[in-house]
Amino acid sequence: MAGCLYGWIDAGRARVMPVVDDQGRPATLKLEGLESRPGRADLYDVVADVDCTDEPAQLLELHIKP
Repeated sequence: MAGCLYGWIDAGRARVMPVVDDQGRPATLKLEGLESRPGRADLYDVVADVDCTDEPAQLLELHIKP
């Protein structure tokens, strides 16, 4: 996997941005679950599933920067 993108449609406009890790490197995880944090428009809980029965899915935070 080369990278991961996050996108949304707002007021008829689509926006897409790359997901990076805390060091600014492109994330190579496949994010499947996405839920916004109550009261926080910039923070989401996400699940990264590596499709390996020997490894559990990871629960991570996705911080959206304007």
